[in-house]
Amino acid sequence: MLHAIISQKHVALEHGGPTYTCTQCEYTCYTKAVFEKHEQSHMTTMEFQCSQCGIYLRSAKQLQQHENKHEGILPFKCTQCPQVRTRSFP
Repeated sequence: MLHAIISQKHVALEHGGPTYTCTQCEYTCYTKAVFEKHEQSHMTTMEFQCSQCGIYLRSAKQLQQHENKHEGILPFKCTQCPQVRTRSFP
């Protein structure tokens, strides 16, 4: 699956292949499957609120990842390079 996503992104960026743009926000991606998953995000309620900035998120997992940014917590480290981030690597 990851190889297919990378290939579709390459075709879109380098060869003018299709991109998918959300009509409800400015989100753009290169694969239909990822785009359809994004569209579903507009159909769910946002009930988890950050205690530090007040933003609402859709899940407890997203809230934890968001709050990690405020705290400077980067729990995921790439096994191939020194990069760290708040969300896991694919």
